[in-house]
Amino acid sequence: MVTREFLLVIDPRCLDQISAFPREPFLDAAARLGRSDPPIIIQLLSPSFLDPGDARRLADYEPQIREIAAPVGDGKFHVSKDLSNKHRKLLSAAREPGQKALALLALGQSMRADGLLTEATELLSARWEILNHHRIRVMPLSEFPHWIEVCGIGHSVFVSASDPHVNVPSDIFYQRSHERNRRLTEWHSHTASTVSSEVSEDLRSIVYNRYPYILYSRDMVRFFELQRDHANRHRGSDRFNSFIGFYFANMYLHMWGLLDHLTLMANRHLTLRLPDNRCSISSKEFWAAMATRLPPLSDFRKEPRVRDWISVMADLRHPAAHKAMLLPTRLVSHTAKSQRSDEEVLAILREQEPETFEMFPRHVLDAMIPHMISNWRFQNLKILGDGIVHVQGTSRSYVRPALNSLDHDVALLDEVMDAFIAGLFERSSGLKVSDPDGA
Repeated sequence: MVTREFLLVIDPRCLDQISAFPREPFLDAAARLGRSDPPIIIQLLSPSFLDPGDARRLADYEPQIREIAAPVGDGKFHVSKDLSNKHRKLLSAAREPGQKALALLALGQSMRADGLLTEATELLSARWEILNHHRIRVMPLSEFPHWIEVCGIGHSVFVSASDPHVNVPSDIFYQRSHERNRRLTEWHSHTASTVSSEVSEDLRSIVYNRYPYILYSRDMVRFFELQRDHANRHRGSDRFNSFIGFYFANMYLHMWGLLDHLTLMANRHLTLRLPDNRCSISSKEFWAAMATRLPPLSDFRKEPRVRDWISVMADLRHPAAHKAMLLPTRLVSHTAKSQRSDEEVLAILREQEPETFEMFPRHVLDAMIPHMISNWRFQNLKILGDGIVHVQGTSRSYVRPALNSLDHDVALLDEVMDAFIAGLFERSSGLKVSDPDGA
């Protein structure tokens, strides 16, 4: 079953940011989830034993943040040898910052926490390696509001971490509560009357349907990634990968669809008169026409980082549409244990699980044993990376950190959308979708 109870360790050094005026509303969002039926509980733990002054500061946040006055268990954390030397040095007990980082990791490990909130460089710089090798998710405080929203969205409880006191229907949650999606819908409402009905409908479909579907798919991947890690820590099981795969493939199908939809919209708005089947983000004929009609947009698409990203999006989407899907998995290598013979593994299993061999009749065991041996070997492989895809692209093969790239891909999609909107509409409308900081 999916859990409705989440536990995070929060670095006491983050309290200054939380208490800044005006007060951050995300703790109110967490409290509101706790009042849902059935409740979604987000419990924050903070160690006061790191600094004598932290106990007094934590008193202001009861009951949202619970004080941990002493280390849990032996209070030790052993850094994996698979972490890079650079990160092992940062997490060394020989330095005071390293000592505090290790204490936070030890608390997270002992409490089997779903995350660790911190602004400490020692932890954030090593966050992906810590996740790979210790299953501890380190997050900066800036990611916490979205994490709270994801905990609710996965259970179909839609609460905005930026405005938790407003009730927003689930059907328009992203259009109203997601900052960028809201700007897009507001921009569309001002622009719709200035363009043709066909182009207005293209814009409506993009900003009210396809873009929210992408955001929702991304959030559901994050939710089931959280559930999978929770199940692994608490029950030692590796579950929910099918749900992760489903929403992952869905996200990239919609992303490619949005990219192609932008070209159809440009074709209509600029009266290029190309057949619809000649319009695509990867169409040479479309971009040849755009090079004449809208050179800045054509030049943007030729930038190496944009061109290469579009190629990667094609490599992820096309298998999902036409052949075996690329689904996130683990990158592993053999260990001395995983290469033991069937006889050696079977002897270990008999010693570890004697009741299994006593419970079932021989003909049933004969069917079970190959699977038991295979599972034992899999559990003893060395994990080099989690949430990766092995891509057989049109021009090259490569390994991509799929789950760690979701936010990056949405950010690049936003850039491409902005480039199309700025090129096609801003001169006439005078409106801008992006804020001055490019968000």
